[in-house]
Amino acid sequence: MNISRKMSLIVVASVVLVTLPSLWFFYQNAKQSLLQTELEKLIVQTQKTIDYDELFLYHTTPFLKSLSQQLTDELRQPSTSDINDLFNHKLMQFEDGAWRNRRQYFNGRQQAGLFLPPDIQLNDQNKQFYLSALDILNVFGASTTSNPIFDNVWMLGHDRSELIFNLSYPDFIYSMTADTDYTKTPWMTLASPETNPDRSLKWTPALFDPITQSWMISAVFPLDVNNDWRATLGMDINVDKLIDLFYLQNEEYSGEQHFLLTAEGQFVLGGDWQTLLENNPETFNLNSKDKHLQEMLNKKLSLAATKLDAVTIAGKEYQVIASLIEPMAWRYFLLVPTLQILKPLQQKILRTYFLIFLTVILLAILIHSAVRKLVVKPLLVMAERARTYASGRELPLIDIKNRDEIGDLNLALQSLYDELTIEKQQLLDTEQRYRGVVKYIREVIVQIDETECWRFLSPVWKQMTGYELRQSLNMPIKEFFHPADQHLIEKMMSNLANNTIKTWLGEVRLLTADQGFLWVKLSLQRSLDAKYSVEGLVVGTIENIQNDHMERRINETLRTAE
Repeated sequence: MNISRKMSLIVVASVVLVTLPSLWFFYQNAKQSLLQTELEKLIVQTQKTIDYDELFLYHTTPFLKSLSQQLTDELRQPSTSDINDLFNHKLMQFEDGAWRNRRQYFNGRQQAGLFLPPDIQLNDQNKQFYLSALDILNVFGASTTSNPIFDNVWMLGHDRSELIFNLSYPDFIYSMTADTDYTKTPWMTLASPETNPDRSLKWTPALFDPITQSWMISAVFPLDVNNDWRATLGMDINVDKLIDLFYLQNEEYSGEQHFLLTAEGQFVLGGDWQTLLENNPETFNLNSKDKHLQEMLNKKLSLAATKLDAVTIAGKEYQVIASLIEPMAWRYFLLVPTLQILKPLQQKILRTYFLIFLTVILLAILIHSAVRKLVVKPLLVMAERARTYASGRELPLIDIKNRDEIGDLNLALQSLYDELTIEKQQLLDTEQRYRGVVKYIREVIVQIDETECWRFLSPVWKQMTGYELRQSLNMPIKEFFHPADQHLIEKMMSNLANNTIKTWLGEVRLLTADQGFLWVKLSLQRSLDAKYSVEGLVVGTIENIQNDHMERRINETLRTAE
């Protein structure tokens, strides 16, 4: 890995190691602040929603009481003489035996409908009451269905009769079969004297209506005449509409849950268990579902929306907003997944991470390019110059523009090169002079290593002996001396090696390439230069004294002859 990549990696690692922990700490701090802010908004929105719903729910009791009073007054009125003609004009008996409004005169969006079972006992007084009740429900129905919460207003009799103004299902009475019976359902039983002795308004749990095929909760109120329970009055709220009303004012979070319980503890809304609740409304409970959730639902609530402790359901944490709903004393719980509240912050953090990643990549590219141009490239140039100098070639002149340590290093390298060039030239000149001296001197300069072999021989060797230098180097020296002198040579070399003697000078016979020999003066000594010497190295000279030796022999012969 080159320098530019290393520096890029160092910078990238530094940025990542500093930025990522900083973002993590920022997220932890911002998370708490965001949760607090969003929960405060949810509390305000939830309270606004409940206030909005309570505004309409408060009208339920006075509305049904007023309807009860008017119907009671009608029951006390005597019948008119033409009641049968009027009754037959508005109603007819269908093929299944049940009595219903004539279709040609009925508009379910503007009128109340009447259903009478086939076995009903009709008399003039009953006919008078039903016709008057239809007129009263026409008026009350129009005002009731203008309320965004309620779908209808109705009256159920013990004889299985039903009067209903239903704007959502205008053909409700035609969907009722002849054997339709609501008398055993909570829509009737909650108004009985045994269940409702104080004769007040009651709320049903979530009930499934087989006619509309929908789930609903209802406000029911007894219709008493002279302390005799004659019928039940009621208004329905579709569960889906109720859920929509809670969503209406609140910002919706994915996965949020709504729980709504009546004053008696019956579930109206069951969060993720809504389907199970609708399938088993009378036996449904959460005791076996989630202990923490059950503990939350048992807490006492105030009329003001408040935040409760977070609850964990199936491994997912929820923030809880709860409130008591008047006038029914219902308990409402809104559960919002914590992760959904934090999702915008998490998305911003992820975008920040992505931007940091892009920045780091761009930074790495820029650093790599800049370092390569300003540092690596000059260093490569200097390395190439060093290799050029090491190979003996002339160093090219390159002007590096850097005004920094790289430039200083280049100047230092150039200065070193200049100095070494001068010294090299001086050494070359010295060597040249040395070679000239060695070449023209009459003596052979020798070096002998510790194995008693020739290590160096000057060029005069070939002129003196006829032997080639390359054939003589690294060969034992005694092989080049006369056999009669070889013992002397061995002894002399041993003494020099053992430091018995420091120097030796003597005359010996040196063999030549033409099978002859020369008398030479051999001068040897141990190397005295400790800096450049090699252990056991012996240096010296070989001087040709053949002519001097012959001259001495002639002179000796002449003196002997005289």
